[in-house]
Amino acid sequence: MDKNNTENQNKKLAKSSAFLYVRLLITTLIGILSSRIIFNALGPENFGLFLIVGGIVSLMNILNSSMISTSNRFISIELGKQEKGKLGLIFNTLFIIHLLLAVFLILLGESIGRYYILNFLKVSKNLLPDALNILHFSLLSTALLTIIVPFQALITSHENFKTISIIEIFQSITNLIFVIIMSLFVENKLFVFSLLSMVNIVIVSIIYYLYCLRKYPLYIQLKFYINKKNFILVLKYKIWILIGVMGSMTVKQISAIIINSFFGTIINASFGIASRINEYLWTFVKNLNQAAVPQIMKSHGSGDKNRSMDLLYNLSKYTFFVLLVPTVPILFSIDKILYYWLGSVPNYTTEFAIIMLIHGLVSCLVSGFDPTIQATGKIKIAQISYSIITIITIPVTILMFKLNFPPYTISIIFIFSEITNLIVQTRILKKLVDFKIVEYIKVTLIPIFFVIICILPTILLNMLFGETFIEFLIFSLLSIIFTLLVINYVGLNDIERTFMKNMVLNKIKNKV
Repeated sequence: MDKNNTENQNKKLAKSSAFLYVRLLITTLIGILSSRIIFNALGPENFGLFLIVGGIVSLMNILNSSMISTSNRFISIELGKQEKGKLGLIFNTLFIIHLLLAVFLILLGESIGRYYILNFLKVSKNLLPDALNILHFSLLSTALLTIIVPFQALITSHENFKTISIIEIFQSITNLIFVIIMSLFVENKLFVFSLLSMVNIVIVSIIYYLYCLRKYPLYIQLKFYINKKNFILVLKYKIWILIGVMGSMTVKQISAIIINSFFGTIINASFGIASRINEYLWTFVKNLNQAAVPQIMKSHGSGDKNRSMDLLYNLSKYTFFVLLVPTVPILFSIDKILYYWLGSVPNYTTEFAIIMLIHGLVSCLVSGFDPTIQATGKIKIAQISYSIITIITIPVTILMFKLNFPPYTISIIFIFSEITNLIVQTRILKKLVDFKIVEYIKVTLIPIFFVIICILPTILLNMLFGETFIEFLIFSLLSIIFTLLVINYVGLNDIERTFMKNMVLNKIKNKV
């Protein structure tokens, strides 16, 4: 790829990221407001119950993101080869596989989920009917989220992030409206909230389908014809991806169950609130990943391995910096944030939140690894390794809790699991592609290390401010500015600084 083409691709990546960050700002603000209304309307016990049973939808967001990225792999590879004639067949194959998967998940969830609720869930007996209703609505939502994955992937592969941003903003606004409606009910709030959450997903699923039908009619060939070669190829790939993702999903759901067994639904609420904070911040990373993954796939599909490796090294660094900016003020002001956000805060919420934020930063270090491995198609070893590393956290957690370790120990164990996964994946990448550990350390880890060292004076800055809301806002603003300056002058090289400077100046000129 020549220099001009690479520059155009970088500009496209920056533009895509800009659309996604506008979406991020709006959806995060709406999400924070919605979470406060939900928590206050339901109360800690009902909120904890919704999180542990309705967590199926949250887990599906993990599966959904992963399945979109793997569907992106096949669609983007075809686009990279510029052989669009096969894209319709690939899309049809992906749709059939996801349809079958949706049916399987409903059957599995209804059998195992119902059995768990009736026999093991620690909750008041009068809440059991609500728990079962949450399960049914969550499973239907799960099925829809699974079925629309190929449609989302089709939009993402074409890097049409403006449309994705508009749809997700609409989804957030609709969710807020439904949350307000739920809060007005005197009784059956949990039932109403679960039902309206499902209705929101139904509406968004229809929008994705209709948009793709209008925008990409040549590819939307929903026939129950199975091309055996494509079906086996995609199915084998999906199965290995599912092994990795289901390992992660299983661990997250079992973690909630373990916490419920040892500590009850109130601590489930603490765990859930901290998870929400982490999810809001992780959307910063998700946005950049979402914009970069199609380019990694297309670069690999077109044979431009150098571009693919550059994206891998830099994506891990950029995602870390993007997450670091909001994380710094939150880490030092978490108690104030929780108080202003929720009012009454369950025990251990602060500890969970801090450790999860650190875990999120560690997770950024492998941001470019998965799409690069997936682009090669040789994912078996990576998925098995990830599943084993992740699942091991469960017996270790149970042992720690039996030894009377505090609830947030589980989040610390997850950090060590992520570090282990990073080490293993670097070895796998070295065998599959032209991945150089020395280059990764030089381009990614060393700049990150020096940025962390340079932002430590923020601890002293925090000591200068008191407990009032105005002082909290001033500290947050100053810490964000300071972190951005450190990233610019310490974390970026001359070429990156020049690119960022020109991009900002061009935006200013275009508006003037």
